[in-house]
Amino acid sequence: MVNFMARVLDPNAPVTTHETVLLRREIEMLREERERERQEAQTTIADLRRRLDTEAEERRKLTAVLSDLRAAPPAMPPQAAKRSWWGWRRS
Repeated sequence: MVNFMARVLDPNAPVTTHETVLLRREIEMLREERERERQEAQTTIADLRRRLDTEAEERRKLTAVLSDLRAAPPAMPPQAAKRSWWGWRRS
C-alpha cells in the first residue's frame, strides 16, 4: 500500500505512477459502487410506486363497495302487523 500520508503532509511531493494507478482504480471502484446504488435506488422507487398504485386502486374499489352498501335501499320493507277484522282477536 502506498503511503498517502506523505502526500497529505507534502502536497508538492511528486505523484508516482503507482499512486496514480491506485487512485484511478479507487475512483473506478467508487463509480461502480455509486452506479450499483443508483440502480438499487431506482428499483426500490419503482417497486414503491407500484405498491402505491396497487393500494390506491384497492382503496378506490373498497370505497365504491362501501358507497354502494350505504346507498342501497333496504331489501325488504318492514311489514305491518296483520290485524284481524275481529277487534278482540289479534294475530
